[in-house]
Amino acid sequence: MQKIYAVIFTAVLAACVNASNAQVNILYSASNVQGGITLGNKVLFIDNTGSAGASDGTADGTSIIITQATVNILLNEANTAWNNKFYFVGNDAANGNELWITDGTAAGTKLLKNINPGASGSDPAGSAHNHSFPVVNNMLFFIANDGVHGAELWKTDGTAAGTVLVKDINPGSAGSGIQFSHPTANNYVNTLYFTADDGVHGQELWKSDGTSAGTTMVADITAGSAPTIFSSDFTIVSIGNYTFFIADDGVHGGELWRTDGTAGGTILLKDINAGSGEAFSLQNNFSYLVFGTKLVFTSNNNIHNYGMWITDGTTANTVLLNGSLNASLGYYDNSAVILNGKFYFSSGGNTGVGIWQSDGTPAGTKLFKDFTYGNIPNPKIMLPGGHNSDGAKQFLFQGNKFFFTAYDGLHGYQLWVSDGTLAGTKLITINPTGNAIDTTQSNNSPNSWYFTQDHLFLTAADGVHGYELWKSDGTVAGTVMVNDINVGSASAGVNFCGVAAASSTLIFTADNGSNTNLYKISGTVTALPVRLGNFTAQLKGGEVLLNWNTVQEINTAWFNVQRSNDGIGFTTIGSVQAAGNSGIPVNYNYVDAGLTPGVSLLYYRLQQVDKDAKNSYSKTLPVRLNAAAGPAFVITPNPSNAAVALRFNNFTGNVTVKVTDMNGRVLFTSSQMAVAGGSISLNTGKLAAGVYIVTADGKNVALKEKFVKK
Repeated sequence: MQKIYAVIFTAVLAACVNASNAQVNILYSASNVQGGITLGNKVLFIDNTGSAGASDGTADGTSIIITQATVNILLNEANTAWNNKFYFVGNDAANGNELWITDGTAAGTKLLKNINPGASGSDPAGSAHNHSFPVVNNMLFFIANDGVHGAELWKTDGTAAGTVLVKDINPGSAGSGIQFSHPTANNYVNTLYFTADDGVHGQELWKSDGTSAGTTMVADITAGSAPTIFSSDFTIVSIGNYTFFIADDGVHGGELWRTDGTAGGTILLKDINAGSGEAFSLQNNFSYLVFGTKLVFTSNNNIHNYGMWITDGTTANTVLLNGSLNASLGYYDNSAVILNGKFYFSSGGNTGVGIWQSDGTPAGTKLFKDFTYGNIPNPKIMLPGGHNSDGAKQFLFQGNKFFFTAYDGLHGYQLWVSDGTLAGTKLITINPTGNAIDTTQSNNSPNSWYFTQDHLFLTAADGVHGYELWKSDGTVAGTVMVNDINVGSASAGVNFCGVAAASSTLIFTADNGSNTNLYKISGTVTALPVRLGNFTAQLKGGEVLLNWNTVQEINTAWFNVQRSNDGIGFTTIGSVQAAGNSGIPVNYNYVDAGLTPGVSLLYYRLQQVDKDAKNSYSKTLPVRLNAAAGPAFVITPNPSNAAVALRFNNFTGNVTVKVTDMNGRVLFTSSQMAVAGGSISLNTGKLAAGVYIVTADGKNVALKEKFVKK
């Protein structure tokens, strides 16, 4: 998903001075352009009159497609690009604020559904601070008021008939006060999590699969009618079977919680600031990084620093990495990057300002390069799109490097590049007499840089010209000014929109001193290749559900879903048509209903096929199918007062048996020989009353069942 943000530029015109023999060309100059995003194989842009245009990267292919005579686009409201269409809030002469849709053509721009006819409108709303609409399992969710049910949960599949109320959570006209996760999380996976008030339990955590029956409260965290307090930038992060969030249950203050989607599996993960104090300020962003199968996070309390932590979703394995670090892992101006099995991040505070590195252990968390030099902003790691706190979706420049900006005490705030070694961490001096990179947020934001396969395009100043369009291939010689758009010492305020795949041209906005125009860089660029985001394979009843998404696509034709019994030889079992060209996340799914009886383990992978017949493969995912043929083992008796027996139905082999509590603490471990039709005895007499989990792990098998101790 992607959102257009209104950007207002102020600077003044001139001719082009070409420092690198490259040129830029104006595509649109009739009015000030405020921003743009990729949509299909074009770029959609908005100007200051409220009109929208589309460009394929050529002058003839650039035109206004929407004017205020059709609809007034409300840029300060939620909007999202999804499946090659742009969803936005707009109003026209006859209707109030409603959900509109466009495919980038005048004919394809329409009111999606008149949910609340008349001047009042339904006021569609999106995620925290109304940035965008969440998309989960090929459904776009939003909040709307139809004039009868209040502001409640709605969904759309992009058609009027498929735009429906999901559930009247708080019956009547009051509405349920829904809050979606902050859009930078982009981590819903297969379930929409949100907070809502049903009028009985107060504000609590809810989930939805897009159906009324499947929209339920996850847990009454603060029992009774009192609400649970969630962060104002409510953020959820899903990793494997767990989803993490910050909440205050009225007893422990703002702390980290996790859920598996059930009331029993929703727990306070760790009371980091013991008692009623908060480790996490509910007014600040949740700072995190997905590091493999673990979550790395830092306290964001402004008064006290509780350090950097790592967790696998269990209390026992929620471990402090460094008690002094004050890092912003996930906020857009201080992202972390994963390279060579470590993550690198920017941090400041009493441990020193610099780039740090960690392998996920306390001993392996240390300062990589020191930049403690005066009152200068912390180093900033530059990633495509700026913020990406899911390490699996990150892009490394040329496969093994990352860029960052920093001040070393001698050269001003400059561009740097690193391969993760000190010897390979190089200064790229752009301005020999001062700052090359603007340290203010407005000109050092994610839209101020753009990655292609070969170059980083950015806004920089060399001490002679203002902040202008530059590019770098990671070397000093290959770092050059592309064009002095606003000639002289004035700045152009460059803001990148994306690559128009129809012409392979990079499109951006800039102020030439007279107007903020839509520009393109002459010649073609090679956009980043298809980047697979989440890829999951889960057993659901007697079927395997595969879900995946792409962060972006260039000339992708289709995906082949492949299956294997041994993880070596794969067979294509189905194909899914790809979007083709997209600079925004696209979601896909496939259901394998042809499971073979008696098979206990299958492997799945994706083959991505491009339009030029090139192909590549995803990682391979194992799926254990014992549950498809009935429970692999049965615990009897269940509930139990003392000993229990594990009776194995269809497995013979060595297993490691573990008993854990609902917080993930391991209480008992034993190596046993399992025999199909036989049983293993466990003495649970000393366990306190409660619910426990028994796992049996062996070769090509991982079994799990719950039991209740009376």
